[in-house]
Amino acid sequence: MTAIERTHLTEGTVAIAAAGTKSTSINCEGYAFGAIYTDAAIIGTALTFEVSKDGTTFVAAHDDAGTAITIGTVTTSKRYRLPDKLFPCKALKIVSGSTETNGTTFTVELEG
Repeated sequence: MTAIERTHLTEGTVAIAAAGTKSTSINCEGYAFGAIYTDAAIIGTALTFEVSKDGTTFVAAHDDAGTAITIGTVTTSKRYRLPDKLFPCKALKIVSGSTETNGTTFTVELEG
C-alpha cells in the first residue's frame, strides 16, 4: 500500500487573552483542514468562529443555511477537528461562548 503524503503540516498556538472571548488570528491560507487542542484553562463549553478573506476584517462564520459554525460541548485538554466549512478562508479566530477569565491557549494543527 502506498503512503499518503501530507503536503503541508503546520502546528502553532493562538490565545484568548484574560477576560476575552476571541483568539488571535490563525493564518489558514493554503490549508484544507485542521484541528485544535484545548488546554486545561478553558472555561467556555462551546466555540464559534470568525473568518476573514483579507486577514484584517473578520465576520462571524455561518454555513450555507445561515447557521453559526460551531464546535459544541468542548472541554479541557481535548482535540477537536475544525469544521470543514471554515476552509478556504484566509484567516480565522476562535470565539469562546464564555469569557475566558484567565485566558486560554489552543494548539492548532493545519494541513493542506
